[in-house]
Amino acid sequence: MMGAIAIHTDITSTKREREELRRAYETKDELYRELKGQTAQLNAVFEAIPDGIFIGDTMGIRRCNAHALELLGVTDLEALQANLPTLLGKFNIRWADTGLPIQPEDAAFARAMQGETVTHELIHTNPQTGEESIHRSSAAPVVLDGKVLGAVAVNTDITASVMARMKVEALN
Repeated sequence: MMGAIAIHTDITSTKREREELRRAYETKDELYRELKGQTAQLNAVFEAIPDGIFIGDTMGIRRCNAHALELLGVTDLEALQANLPTLLGKFNIRWADTGLPIQPEDAAFARAMQGETVTHELIHTNPQTGEESIHRSSAAPVVLDGKVLGAVAVNTDITASVMARMKVEALN
């Protein structure tokens, strides 16, 4: 006698899971494309700002724009990372109101790493020319879930505006 065996398997749930997985991949791809687009926009903003921007964490400066490199007289991030303490020391950075040297722990970036948002006015002396300039150094912590992950510092040369203000005050 011959017989037959028939096995019926309900694959409805497998098809449903496969469809959910396909949709999840599509969503992931869409989110990735959106993230890439937003990153490109932020990179353009980052480079368009005419101030020196530094982004870092406890390990040091991780990213900066071209203006930051120019400000410190280096050509790339690796040179900045390798020589930052030496570079900053050459600029004889002092408080604008007292002329006293700024201590490393009082620097805007260091204070932002402690969770503070700060703005300082500082005098910088160009090590090559000896010319002094006044800079506004602002920094804010990068916080996620209540934890400081790093900091962003912005350095703006405000010499021209301070000098103009002083001239106006002198005329009055």
